[in-house]
Amino acid sequence: MTSLADFTLSQNLLAQAADRTNSRPAIRVGGNSLNSATYVSDPNTSIIIPDRGQNLPIPLNLTLGPAFWDCFRNFPNAQYIVGTYSRRRK
Repeated sequence: MTSLADFTLSQNLLAQAADRTNSRPAIRVGGNSLNSATYVSDPNTSIIIPDRGQNLPIPLNLTLGPAFWDCFRNFPNAQYIVGTYSRRRK
């Protein structure tokens, strides 16, 4: 996992935004890319993008695991909006 120190600039920017607005900035996670994501229970899996050569603006068929959610700890001053797929797959 990437250490918190690697995100110092982004953490500082979010802290400044929070101070100026008296609220925690919202970060949107997922959206369209989570529409085709699959969750696996392997505790070491964060995110797997199967084909980086897709050359698409939105990656398809992501695999997410429990370690994916650990990245949210990098920005404790933020609130998160997680886009998920709401239709049942056949």
